[in-house]
Amino acid sequence: MRICVLRLEPLGSRAIPTAATWGPYCMRATIRQHCLNARRTLSIEARAEKSNHIARAIWPFLRRDSRIGSYLAMSDEVDLEPLHQQCWSANIAVMVPQITSHTTFAWARYTDPSDLTPGRFGIRTSKQPGVMAWSECDAIIIPMVGFSCDGSRLGMGGGFYDRGLATLTSRTRLIGVAFDCQETADIDRQWWDIPIPLIITETRTLITRASRYAPR
Repeated sequence: MRICVLRLEPLGSRAIPTAATWGPYCMRATIRQHCLNARRTLSIEARAEKSNHIARAIWPFLRRDSRIGSYLAMSDEVDLEPLHQQCWSANIAVMVPQITSHTTFAWARYTDPSDLTPGRFGIRTSKQPGVMAWSECDAIIIPMVGFSCDGSRLGMGGGFYDRGLATLTSRTRLIGVAFDCQETADIDRQWWDIPIPLIITETRTLITRASRYAPR
């Protein structure tokens, strides 16, 4: 008998699983936990070193004088703070998520670590006034819990990124980031999943078969 441990998610973040969708839902939860466990085995020193490699690999894909949607790392995620520092020096505007409802977030300007403040669900955000829509970002860097080389992505399960990505056109460059240990071949892509055309780990830059948002 398979035991499925489900992650608690914000109210209304996903449709309630039906008999037809329960199997894939349970399988994704199992894979998600496997990928999270793999990431947690990395030491603090290893995560910092690998994060620096990823930040350097992202840099060539960013356009100067542009606006990027990034994120503030939680616990053992890829830490992009070195990249943020580099962006500020190059006049690249950095935006970070600011949760606006139980199911959505917009982008708040992040100019300095002193901007940071606790947000909804305890997630750090920027206290800078005003937020931007997803379409106003030239590039969006997406933290991934799991990924496969065909561009499939597994997130935390709340659907925040799925809803925002669905509003975009090919103008916005999408860049997924994760550590090598988070790769899996078992992601069953659902109808709401947006494939990621460019995935960067500490050792690889993968241009995937996701043609909808193919890199320029």
